[in-house]
Amino acid sequence: MAEAGLESNEKAAFFELWESLGADDEEEMDARERRDRRRRAAFFTDPTEGIEADETIIPDSVRPAIKTKRGDDSTPLRPRRAKSKRSPPTATPGPSRKKRGRGSSPKMKPLDEQIFRGLSFFFVPDNDIAPARRLRITRARENGART
Repeated sequence: MAEAGLESNEKAAFFELWESLGADDEEEMDARERRDRRRRAAFFTDPTEGIEADETIIPDSVRPAIKTKRGDDSTPLRPRRAKSKRSPPTATPGPSRKKRGRGSSPKMKPLDEQIFRGLSFFFVPDNDIAPARRLRITRARENGART
């Protein structure tokens, strides 16, 4: 039984020593924890929340009048350019700006050179949007193919 008393005394001494060592750490941890919580709270709070707005009263005579919607006639005009010595631009001779139409019929090769004569080609889908595809379809027609 003497051993049991010795063990309990050792345990008591051990826990007393442990509590005394832990007390400083807990206080330090509490200070760190408080500092950390303050930083987190400061990060997530609205910065304008703590600042009080200026409560100066502005009389009605100082406030600007509410502007009504301006009509087209009140739109300010842009300043005109000074007339230059240049003459007005004239139509320049060159390529016309019309839309190019698709050729209705390709330039057919002579009958003896038409290698696809009598053959039918089916292009699915039937469009020639891509330049390479358009070229293939045109060449096939030039060489006698029906599409």
